[in-house]
Amino acid sequence: MANATIWEWGDEFENVKTNSEKYVSKRWKETIKECGIDIVALERNEGISYCITAYTDNPEIVGKLAEGLFFVALGEGDTKVYFVSIRLSDTMLSINRKCHNTLEEVTKMLEERKKTLAGKFMNHPKVKQAARGRRVEFTLQTNILCELESETANKIIVEVIGENFSIMRSLLDSLSSRIIKENLAKRILGYELGRTVKDYKVGDIDIWKDEVTVRLI
Repeated sequence: MANATIWEWGDEFENVKTNSEKYVSKRWKETIKECGIDIVALERNEGISYCITAYTDNPEIVGKLAEGLFFVALGEGDTKVYFVSIRLSDTMLSINRKCHNTLEEVTKMLEERKKTLAGKFMNHPKVKQAARGRRVEFTLQTNILCELESETANKIIVEVIGENFSIMRSLLDSLSSRIIKENLAKRILGYELGRTVKDYKVGDIDIWKDEVTVRLI
């Protein structure tokens, strides 16, 4: 596996395409089966992080694909694109990334997860110490993924990370729609709830008179 950051915030925008093409021309060998392109960004108004990942086995389209998705990511409100990276692999990276649930199913899964995590962490020492008869409210940092079918790439995955599901859903819809509008994908295949219950831990705990807010991260 070869992995390199080919663009960072502050670089010229046109370098996304040229640097991608330069990297691929030097590093793509006969053993390479697939390339992963990652665009990692933050929508600053709402504090939602997101990543657009595209997979392809065609070195000729990497530059164009990276540039197209970069400008999709950049066009979302007050956005900072942290970096664009490329992974070259001798295995099919995309084969295990599947999102086949409906958005309604993901919403239900999230509600069930909130209940499970509340039960799990209610007796956490830090939570018990802060509670002391107060009402306890849990907030979750959540990962929602969307898979898109593409005629250009093997697969495109959009992942948003935040705490407000309705705002995350709106951003996910906007990014997916723009990717389709730019002819980088043709339709949404499904959604997935990222992470598992065991991945969470207690983060910040805020006390407001008779209420305690516990942030699970």
